[in-house]
Amino acid sequence: MEKSRIYLAGALRSIRDKYPAFMPPSKKLQYVIGNGYFNSLEYFNFYNYFSTFRFIKDNNTVIDVIAGGYYRHELIHYVLSNYKFNKFLNEGMAALLSGGEVRYGSSTGEDWKEIQGRIAMDKSYINALNNTDSLLMGSYKPEMYGVSALLLHKYRQKVGEAQFYKILFEKLLFFSEAASIQFLKTELE
Repeated sequence: MEKSRIYLAGALRSIRDKYPAFMPPSKKLQYVIGNGYFNSLEYFNFYNYFSTFRFIKDNNTVIDVIAGGYYRHELIHYVLSNYKFNKFLNEGMAALLSGGEVRYGSSTGEDWKEIQGRIAMDKSYINALNNTDSLLMGSYKPEMYGVSALLLHKYRQKVGEAQFYKILFEKLLFFSEAASIQFLKTELE
């Protein structure tokens, strides 16, 4: 858990350094670590036993079945918990700010390389990028995480971190999923 506390402090400081108006989480994080699905997930009468991680915004809780208290993606959901992003931005920001972590235990470089490779070659990723409506249908899809993180990453590179956070918190925060995607794609053309 010490590793998580250090990571959280760094993530909060990094955002606040670039965007001084950033509102950090107002409630303390609860981090439930289980040694199996039922041990941790039943703790909150959780409905989805196929998920190994989850951030529950209502009570600022991360449920962690296998990471042992350090899964950056879910910690970023906590860092941004005072904001109500649409699903596309919420998952994209968690993937982006966790260093591209889209699967537990993977390295940042591997994840970015995999995301870019899939967007270039995998038909479901190509379709998701070209037909963004497919990202908005149904449940959380792997393509949504990758495409969102990559679009946000490229936009951040284009405008710089300070402007990125300003636009994120003052403009994109209020956009629908479809409007967020269209804005990012238009800005990157």
